[in-house]
Amino acid sequence: IPTYVAAVVAGPYAVAEGTLHSKKGDIKARVFGRLAAHLDADEMIGTVQKGIDLYEEKLGIPYPYEKYDQVFAPEFNLGAMENVGCVTFSEDRLVFRSKPTDALREARTNVVLHELAHMWFGNLVTMRWWDDLWLNESFAEFMGAYATTTATDWTDAWVTHTAGRKSTAYVQDQWPSTHPIVADVPDTDATVSAFDMITYAKGASALRQLVEFIGEDAFFAGTAAYLTKHSWSNATLAEYLHELEVASGRDLQRWAEVWLESAGPSTLTPEVTWGDGGEITSLAILQESAVLRPHRLRVAGYAMADAGLAPAWSLSQEVDGERTEVPEAVGRRADLLLINDGDLTYAKVHLDERSLRSVAYIAELDGAMPLALVLDSLWHAARDGLIPAQDYIAAVLDAMPVMTNSATLESHARTLTVALTTSVAPERLEAVAIDAAERLKEIVEEAAPGSDLQLQALKAFAKVARTVPQAELLAGVLDGDVELVGLELDQDLRWDLMYGLAAAGGAGIEDRIAAELDRDPGAMGIRRAAGARAAIGTPEAKVAAWDTLMAGPSNATQYEIARGTIHVTDPALLAAMWERMTAELDDYYAANAGWVGSRVLQGLMPVMLAGRVDIAPVLESWLEAGDKPDVLRKIVSETLFEVNRALTAQQVL
Repeated sequence: IPTYVAAVVAGPYAVAEGTLHSKKGDIKARVFGRLAAHLDADEMIGTVQKGIDLYEEKLGIPYPYEKYDQVFAPEFNLGAMENVGCVTFSEDRLVFRSKPTDALREARTNVVLHELAHMWFGNLVTMRWWDDLWLNESFAEFMGAYATTTATDWTDAWVTHTAGRKSTAYVQDQWPSTHPIVADVPDTDATVSAFDMITYAKGASALRQLVEFIGEDAFFAGTAAYLTKHSWSNATLAEYLHELEVASGRDLQRWAEVWLESAGPSTLTPEVTWGDGGEITSLAILQESAVLRPHRLRVAGYAMADAGLAPAWSLSQEVDGERTEVPEAVGRRADLLLINDGDLTYAKVHLDERSLRSVAYIAELDGAMPLALVLDSLWHAARDGLIPAQDYIAAVLDAMPVMTNSATLESHARTLTVALTTSVAPERLEAVAIDAAERLKEIVEEAAPGSDLQLQALKAFAKVARTVPQAELLAGVLDGDVELVGLELDQDLRWDLMYGLAAAGGAGIEDRIAAELDRDPGAMGIRRAAGARAAIGTPEAKVAAWDTLMAGPSNATQYEIARGTIHVTDPALLAAMWERMTAELDDYYAANAGWVGSRVLQGLMPVMLAGRVDIAPVLESWLEAGDKPDVLRKIVSETLFEVNRALTAQQVL
């Protein structure tokens, strides 16, 4: 057993017991947590059972160990950890003491299956060194989405992957700190930086593309042979590729070089001409990337019909090199053209001008995946300064009421907030933000009572509310003066609304936070109160939030303070905090080096600081000033990159 997945867990835990069934016999299964009423043991164990059934079939090896414990651990620095036979989960995010969104329920299912996959990938067979970390994480990420789609009720988990973690990978893959999927990890300290969405989501996307190249049967046959041959030992990329080549009969050396050993995203752009009737007269797919990769994908056209913007045609296409002609598309009609329909490859995709005009009808687009792909394309176009950020925001608000994938709704509600904070021109921010909040208010009022849309739209409204009437609405919901039929105002939702009220300038907010803490006096309430105080919309509150971080509260409290601090209606409020933060950055990281410090600073810096105060010269000076810890230097260089990108995006009107 590799030493990093041995664990000792102790504490005043409640426990629920069950049994798992494996091909080798019954296995003891237990779920532990501090909140006995919220263990959800039947669901947690039931999800593992579905995963064991699938993994034993596909991987050809019975579950390798003698028990399976799942522990909701307090103050846990990661989302989850695959300790052998004893998986630990973050109590803060994955214990549902209040009504979760469907996106969060699906996310927990995926995490459970991801960690279970590690019992084979990482635990039974371990990478020889951390530069092959992807042999753990990319596989577990791929298998988590594959199993969630195949074995659970969340059958569009690949849509979730598209809308969330994969989109984040495109962002990180453009940073100056980007790296190949097979990363260069010189020492164990550097592993902190290796756990990112390039290793997880880009790696999983590369594996999905590999399945398209060699076929699912060959992929699992080669993977099973690899796991069997190297059980209870260490292995490398070369040893894995060998088994895939044997199973598929294909030489995968070039595939590995361009997909696993090169950095940066591919960008695919349609070069298309249209006839007067909306038919394609020529189509080529242009590829830009540091290393040109082969892509096997689907090109599809969507056309306006009585039922809306519906699928009209689809064709398979191999793309390789800078330019690939698609003659089979000639003569086909489309109002919206998607050149990576189904999201089978890893590439940022641009929309042509005709398709951009069709975005006006996004609420009529048929299908969760095409909707996610269009919104993702618009989000990255806004980040790249190709379209105004308010065009992306408007598309999200138009699409929200028809989104059937909860994770797409949650992801774009989040990036809508990021777009407001970083990418809208300063002179337009107030009007765009007020309009967005009013539109979200309408969506809340029009949503079906008790629906996931109602819950998510209210949470999103709380993140962007800024006017006095909008703050009064949040206060009215909290006080019970405003009734939203079907909405359960439980404790975590109350805290979410309190953050919004604090940021929007609600009256008597300090007293309100204190009263809310009296309602929720446990560990979670203490952390949420700290986050709510950090969300208060004054320069003094932001400086106080940094001072609290410098004082060294518990890990989970620091994460919550970071979350509250970036909940801001006017980024200029952060200027005073930024002065303190840059002056004390080295001292903060020295006291919190590793997982805690990097997670807090990554949460604080790229989003809240991008482009609203004159910080680029300060960041440049910091980077030039002598020796700095590698992880901290990485975070600051990423922030500088985001600042400059945001300034570019803000100039697009």
